Amino acid sequence: MIFDELKIRIVDFTLRTDMDNVLPFLISSGQKTLERGVSNPKTGRQIVLRPHSMFKNPKPLSTPVNAAFTSGAGTLGAGTYYYRVAAIDIFGGVTLASTETSLVLGATGGVNVNWTKVTDAVGYKVYGRSTGAELLIATAGDVSTYLDGGSITPAGALPVKNTTCLLLMDTNSIPVPSDYIELSYLGLKDGNTILPAMERYGSRKTGEIGINRATTNKARPYTFDREENSFLLGSYADKDYTINMGYFRALPALSSTNTTNWWSLNAEQALLYAALVEAIPYLGDDPRGPVWFSKLIVEMEKLESEQNREGFSGKRIRDINTAPYLGS
Repeated sequence: MIFDELKIRIVDFTLRTDMDNVLPFLISSGQKTLERGVSNPKTGRQIVLRPHSMFKNPKPLSTPVNAAFTSGAGTLGAGTYYYRVAAIDIFGGVTLASTETSLVLGATGGVNVNWTKVTDAVGYKVYGRSTGAELLIATAGDVSTYLDGGSITPAGALPVKNTTCLLLMDTNSIPVPSDYIELSYLGLKDGNTILPAMERYGSRKTGEIGINRATTNKARPYTFDREENSFLLGSYADKDYTINMGYFRALPALSSTNTTNWWSLNAEQALLYAALVEAIPYLGDDPRGPVWFSKLIVEMEKLESEQNREGFSGKRIRDINTAPYLGS
């Protein structure tokens, strides 16, 4: 089922034609419900699905490659302008900058700096304008172009090493990824050597043993605990380590541009009922609400049963681009 088909089915079920503006919100909220799990009120048991599509093992990013630049609107004077681009990862690390590329402006204007997107990058840093001395102009999101119109004064040096997926020496925390749902493991690599996964302490245990916050006591971290939006490590790193993390992430939300994902292709009935449950507040005292929630539980249990069978058989739960789960 694609995004537009799902919207039509929600309208058909709700019998309302004035919900077009809220449908993307309902679908996105329904997807979040599925990804975080659903509690069966009769048994109190949490039904959680973790398809392979949700698992992520971050890796160091590669340096971007510049594409051809083009002229645009701006206040830059006539001349030659030089640019380099670095990619940003989910931990806030930055790659080395791309090879210097230039564009000649024959008259006042701006430069469209273009590059090829890097897999798993969440943003980019654009540096320019003088050859051999490019400074930071802007930090962009998950895009592949930036217009330097001349209004920003460059400031900030080029990166000197690739810090993506890296725990830097003298630091003791790792940011929680923005798409994070649940941790599978957290460890480190020392060069090509994979180190044992770190042990996680709960907040009470952390208080008992004490998380060492002193930068003078540096060592390889062996323990961690979560503190708000960071994984706080048991010691400050004595050297640079590569982060070795496996976690389950939220999949990109369905939209008119992102028309399918694992849930819409493999769990369409569960996604439909999850979205309908989110629609209940917009429908007033609708008696179908409990029915929709009951059907959501049934669909989730079917998917869970299938996941368990495939786990025992050595197969994994169906992934994107396979035959959809149709329910009943």
